[in-house]
Formats: sequence, C-alpha cells, structure tokens
Amino acid sequence: MALEELKVRSDQYASMGMERFLVARLRPIPWLKSARAAVRNGLRRSLARPTDKANLYVVLRDGYTDFSGYYGAYVGVTAKSVEERFLQHRQGVRPARGLPDHGIELLYSLFIWSNPICSNTIAGGQQETNVA
Repeated sequence: MALEELKVRSDQYASMGMERFLVARLRPIPWLKSARAAVRNGLRRSLARPTDKANLYVVLRDGYTDFSGYYGAYVGVTAKSVEERFLQHRQGVRPARGLPDHGIELLYSLFIWSNPICSNTIAGGQQETNVA
C-alpha cells in the first residue's frame, strides 16, 4: 500500500494498513504527495451531466527499476465502476500492459473526487492526459 495514500485515508483500516506497511518494510512512494497536489491544481472537476458515466482511475503499479523509483501509475477512463475495471485489469480482461502482474491498487486520492467525468471520448482523453 502507498504510505501517502494511507496518510490521507481516515478509516479504521488506514491505521491497520500503516502498521502493516511498516512491519512489511514496503517502499514508500516518493512522488505520490506531489502527484496528488499536481492533480488537484491541474484537473478541475468536470462539468459532467448526471447521464455521463465515464470514470477516471489511477492504478499504482510496480515492476520498475530502483533508478526510476520502482513504482509508477497507470491512468485510465472507463464506463464501468473503477473497482470493476481494476479487477478486469488484474484478471487479464482487456488489460493494460503489465497490470495483471504489476497492478497493486487504485490510488483513490488521485481521482475519486473528479468522477464522473464527461463521457465524450475526446474530453475523457483530455482528463486522462491531464492526470498523467
């Protein structure tokens, strides 16, 4: 789990996760805090209508070298719930390259507040680009 992600969460599982993070000696994600700030400053909540059903999501992934910071992020847009799409990635259903083996978890603090986004493909792609 991402240390910064756990710091932002306020539920009972966050404190248990913090303890596990420390016990397991998992690597912190040095860029997550600055990524959260950049997304909040650069991506405004879309003017989605109630009929819009597209959702932006960000997946934490590993498998990079120590030189590149070990962790990375995959950004996507889906008409499904973000949880359903993440599960599909993990199960190999229309997966992005590397996500079945290297997708760790959804980074909710980078996207959940912006959903739903405009379902127009061009506008959705622009939101995806702004987050990346």
